Amino acid sequence: MTEEVMHVAERPSWCCRQCHAPWPCVPARADLTTSLDRVGRVIYMSLHLVDAAKDQPLLGPEELFDRFIGWARAS
Repeated sequence: MTEEVMHVAERPSWCCRQCHAPWPCVPARADLTTSLDRVGRVIYMSLHLVDAAKDQPLLGPEELFDRFIGWARAS
């Protein structure tokens, strides 16, 4: 039996615990795209954006939007 790999955020860095890329990483985005519809993804990622903005105050609003909402809205 193989163990499922979960690509989840490590706080407060907001890097993936599995692959260490900025979260949401490519595998996390793929998983979220298959498991949530567009509206659900945007709502879910909006909640994470708020937490990431608190944890990473040096990230600008454009970067946060692109990283958390932009891809989720377009998928």
